[in-house]
Amino acid sequence: MAIQKKDLREGDPILVSKHIGWRFRDLFAWRIQATTHSKWNHAGLIVRKNGIWMIAEACFNGGVVLSPLDKYMTDQYDFSLMRPILANEYQGRIAARFAMSKVGCGYEYAKIIRIRLLQLILGHETADTIDARDNDNVFICSELVIRSWRAAGIKLGGAFSGPSEVAKHVDPYFSWTGA
Repeated sequence: MAIQKKDLREGDPILVSKHIGWRFRDLFAWRIQATTHSKWNHAGLIVRKNGIWMIAEACFNGGVVLSPLDKYMTDQYDFSLMRPILANEYQGRIAARFAMSKVGCGYEYAKIIRIRLLQLILGHETADTIDARDNDNVFICSELVIRSWRAAGIKLGGAFSGPSEVAKHVDPYFSWTGA
């Protein structure tokens, strides 16, 4: 079953689980899952540019980019389109605009290491709730989603949260399971 465009709303988060193989990128995805104790290893946000639905995402190898909507609808991925609890369409548009304004920003490699260190020292639950002054020019995937929704007045996690923390604050709306 394909996702229907009529079901999309700007700002809808997507959570992704890559089927793990043996390429370097797969090992990075596995490390995120192991670190966060979650099925999810990536997050993005549904946006609309020139009438075309896309995904705004912070990628390890490209920073904040726009990707085709069907990027994760292959046999390599499972993904869920989510809706933030108690959010309305206007807030979704604000979140989407924030994400779009960050296209071209870099990926924050050092934050991945800081997250893991905080989890080891403080535990997962505490690390996920910490808020910190963020750099406006570099992001990790979940941070882009969290900060986009924070701009709209909705809190989906702290500055050091991963995709699993985002999942706690959203409802599944559509799911795709790769073969």
